[in-house]
Parts: sequence; structure tokens; C-alpha cells
Amino acid sequence: MTMRNIGRILIGASTAIAVAVAAVIGVGAWRSAHTPTPEAPQTSMSTAAGLDASQSQLDRAVEYETALRQWGVQYPKDLKEWADLSTEDLLNRTRTPDTLDASVLGKATGSALPDSKDAKIGPHSKSDLCKDWGDDSWQCQESPDMLAYERNNHWSMGATFIEGPTAKDNGDGTIDVTGTLRWTIWSDARDTLSQEGHWAFAPVQHDVPVSDRLKVEADGTVSYRKDLKAQPWWADPFFSDWRDQSATSAGAGLTRTRIVLPVKGDAPDVGLNGDADEPVVKNPADQGDPDIDWSLWYDEGLLLPSGGEERQGL
Repeated sequence: MTMRNIGRILIGASTAIAVAVAAVIGVGAWRSAHTPTPEAPQTSMSTAAGLDASQSQLDRAVEYETALRQWGVQYPKDLKEWADLSTEDLLNRTRTPDTLDASVLGKATGSALPDSKDAKIGPHSKSDLCKDWGDDSWQCQESPDMLAYERNNHWSMGATFIEGPTAKDNGDGTIDVTGTLRWTIWSDARDTLSQEGHWAFAPVQHDVPVSDRLKVEADGTVSYRKDLKAQPWWADPFFSDWRDQSATSAGAGLTRTRIVLPVKGDAPDVGLNGDADEPVVKNPADQGDPDIDWSLWYDEGLLLPSGGEERQGL
């Protein structure tokens, strides 16, 4: 075979290959132009449209927040409404209930439900007296959990909303609930002022702002909770360790109010058998504390203002 023939054969083969390659490129280009581009993953309609909460979900958020934080004795917003009660009536109204169960939260899951396996949190976590004296000791039998322990040291405890709670839809599937909670605590009547057939009932009150971010499902189940503000254990009783602070010191640094109510009768011995190491609320034996409101006693003529009219209020 001559070199010329070999050259012709190579040229012919090259031409065929070029045509084939061009054909392949052409088909690929056609397919690219006529094949639909894969769509990006679609977000759910609820996410894309924004999760606007229904009124029932907002109402459920308020219901949950109230059950979560409001517990114990429910004092009136204006404590003066209970002025001039009899001793018996006052003691009946102010005794802390002996039960506090997370079932009051209703339908809740995930972070909106206290961890039942966490032995350190909540009103029914075991009291330190059981650890110190043993489960079979009389100390543990009288105060088996933290709620019982606090009831044995303080006659009356309660947290009540004085503002809110109110719910705000965030438009992203969450709801913010805010309010102001008032803590009221009174231990007993030891050493309190008695005069003119009345004795001085002077509970200590502290106010704290609270805020939670919640997710409420369409069926009313609260499936998510994030606490947005730090607060004492009494403002979050199911999720907190009650040992963090004593009940009397857990309001330090908060807005404080102390109004003295005149109560008809003799100062009672309420018969508590508390822990000698637990601080209690000290009662006013006289008018010497300028941060206590004696105005109801002045109004009833039971006491005369000492030190001027400014002593009548806080």
C-alpha cells in the first residue's frame, strides 16, 4: 500500500470520527435545551406561607403558661381586699395546697414537658432531709419531697400573674408569652404585732417578669418551650430545682412589697414543724420598718402614724 493510500485512509477515518463527535455534541445540546431543569426542594406550604397561629393556639399558649407558673395560694392583686378577715378565715384562705402536679399542663411533649427522670427538679423531688436522715427517718416521713418540706416551714406560698399572660404570634410557628408574676410568702405569726383585738399579717411579695417561647400544634399540644428570662425557682416550679435558694431569699433583687393586714383575733400558732436551718419570714413587731405599709392599720384607727404621714405607704 502506498503512503498516499495510507494518508487517504487516515483522513477518511478522522473525518468519520469528527462527524460522530459532532453528532453526539449536537444530541447532547438538544437534550439540554429540551429537558426540564430539576426543581429545588420545595418547602412545606406552612413554612412558605408563614405559620400564623390560630386564636385557639394563642389561647392554648396562655392556658399552658398560666398552668406552668401560677400555683399555690392565689392572693388578690390588691392584698388589701383581704383586710379585716378573721383569723380562721385568713388561715383557711392562705394555706398552701399539698399537691402540685405537672398534669395541670395538659397536652405537652418534648421540651414543654418536665423530664420525669430528672430527680432534682420539681415540687416532688426528694427533700434533702431524706438524704441527710434516711428514707425511714421521721424527718423524711414528714418532708418526703420539696413541696412538703416548704409547707412545713412556711404556712403560705403562692405565685400569681398580676399582668398577663399575653400571647404574641411570631409568624414562624412559635408564640411568645409574657407576663409579670407575683410571689407571696408568709411563714407563721411568731413575734408579730398584736393590738386592739387584731394581729399583723405581713407576707412578703416579690414581682418578676417572665417570658416563654412556645410551639403549639393544631390539636393544642404544646411541643416546644424555651424560657426567655432567668427567674427564681418559684416562678418555674416544674422545671426548677427547689434547692437552688431558700423560699425566703429567692426574691432577692426583685421588686418587693409588704403590706400589713389587720386580722381579727389573736395571733395563731399554726403548728408548723420546720427545719431549724431554713430561714423564715420575720414578722413586724412594731412600726420600726419604713419599708412596710401600715396604712390599713391607720385607716382602722388601730395605730397612729409615727414619724409622719409618709409612713402610711411605701
